[in-house]
Amino acid sequence: MPGANSGNGGNGVNGGNGANGGTAPTPSISSISPSTIAAGSADVTITINGSNFGHYGHFIWSTAFWTTNGNLHDTGTWLQTSIISDSQLTAVIPAKLLQDPGSVQIVVMNGDIMGMSDGFFGYPRSSLVSFTVTP
Repeated sequence: MPGANSGNGGNGVNGGNGANGGTAPTPSISSISPSTIAAGSADVTITINGSNFGHYGHFIWSTAFWTTNGNLHDTGTWLQTSIISDSQLTAVIPAKLLQDPGSVQIVVMNGDIMGMSDGFFGYPRSSLVSFTVTP
């Protein structure tokens, strides 16, 4: 499971209410590094800096996604995500996504990772940040 701060409830990194149904705040991305990578690269780990990252209760924590058009339901790909702190995540972009040049978006969502496969609806999410795969 993603996230270094998983558990059975209790208070989250940012004071979430654990398994008692607390509401997760809206995450914000200030930067990602690297923001470009050459096509054909092996798996790459990106660092995402921002705010409101963490674990907010049973199955609810910050997770990064890759999307080609901002529509997570149709084009979102979950990235293996680790919570470093309330202001930093790391996420692994697999090599299979890095085969063709192009520009995509990275987004962080604070939600129920078990329910995200059902369409990602209603969870607080950051604005989109560009990531480029260069020729």
